[in-house]
Amino acid sequence: MSDLPTPLNRPAFHITPAETPSLRSLLTIAVSVVVVAGLYFGRSVLIPITLAMLLSFLLAPLVNLLRRMHLGRVPSVLLAVLLALTVILALGPHNRAARWVSGFAWESR
Repeated sequence: MSDLPTPLNRPAFHITPAETPSLRSLLTIAVSVVVVAGLYFGRSVLIPITLAMLLSFLLAPLVNLLRRMHLGRVPSVLLAVLLALTVILALGPHNRAARWVSGFAWESR
């Protein structure tokens, strides 16, 4: 056995065993699962609310402009919403938003 190379003078590596997850990490995972599940099951309510908020952010400058023209709050909002619906529906029937808005007309009959 003299023909085998001699080991280098290196310290032996010590591999630590895996630790059990702490309560904090398990709680983080549980809260994440609950939040994702809540968003998944609440999407039928949350998507229209999110779209309404985005549309309000988009229309706010137009409403402010109309109010500065002394039109009043309610007429300004109605005119801005009417203009937005006109633009959405003018994009054509191939637009997903236009089909979504026109679906309300069929549901109300």
